[in-house]
Amino acid sequence: MTHTASAFDATLIAAKATEFQVVDGGFLLTETQINNINASIDQQATVISATAAQLKTLQTTTATVEQVQALQTELKTANATIATLTTDLSTAQQELATEKAKPGASFINTTSKKDAFKAEEDHSDKFAHNRAIDEMLG
Repeated sequence: MTHTASAFDATLIAAKATEFQVVDGGFLLTETQINNINASIDQQATVISATAAQLKTLQTTTATVEQVQALQTELKTANATIATLTTDLSTAQQELATEKAKPGASFINTTSKKDAFKAEEDHSDKFAHNRAIDEMLG
């Protein structure tokens, strides 16, 4: 598995971890680390929502082009962070499932958390502010 240093570092930070257990093809996360990543994703979604609201306010006032561009850059960065964390989390969950399936594996059952995350995983297109920003950024 290939990760850029920044994506891996972002995942470590979001997981509030200093290291991950390395396995063939990737690394494993604990349930706590997965929960920390979910919390980080939620926090980034809040940042996106607040920034989108600020962007809308600026667009309806006499905002400068620089202010609007700065907010657009912030939104792109937050969206990219969520995408990276979601991808890394999904990969880690798949790897954990593979490890759990191996003979003699002993893990805490995280199926219900994993299923709940998958149900929420692809919610970005349902946010009205994302649709508005997508339309604006074209």
